Amino acid sequence: MGLGGEGGWQLFAEDGLMKMYKREVEVDGLVCDPLKAVHVVKGVTGREMCHYFFAPEVRYDWEPTVETMKVVEVVETAKTLIFHQIHKRVWPAAQRDALFWSHIEQMAGAGVESEQQVEQFGEPLGPPVSGDLFNTWTVCNKSCDQPEIPAGRCVRVFLTVCLVGQTYVEGDPLIATRDKVTTRITYCSSSE
Repeated sequence: MGLGGEGGWQLFAEDGLMKMYKREVEVDGLVCDPLKAVHVVKGVTGREMCHYFFAPEVRYDWEPTVETMKVVEVVETAKTLIFHQIHKRVWPAAQRDALFWSHIEQMAGAGVESEQQVEQFGEPLGPPVSGDLFNTWTVCNKSCDQPEIPAGRCVRVFLTVCLVGQTYVEGDPLIATRDKVTTRITYCSSSE
């Protein structure tokens, strides 16, 4: 599953260090093209990036397409929540909603990229980064069913999303300043 070629990732957008890739995939006659984006952000940690992506109290700050958002269930306090989101209607398409669980976690033992990963994906997992890998955080979102929230007037979006934030620190991480911290972000999504 490398870059290019039959079934491989195709670069379709690039802006500075951010690169976005797509693959053309069809399952049972339905198009479910996965996306992958990689980027590097200076001055923030992977934990901060993942928290912002996960936390309901800041969802409206960064997600302008959300009309309403509700936490349906707290599965595990501060780690796993079930969300119901209704997205703003974009004419002429039907309005969409999504019902999904979301989980945030620090990855144990997440080390430096291996040569095997580079070989598998055809390039490093994102732009080069200075410093040593300090920690890795991830947020996973996956569609689910809840009998009390049936699909209604909206078209239900079925999704799988993963955001990974790898924090790199130049020098001693205990005394590092923001200018010595860099996060490599990898985002992958696909519809079902």
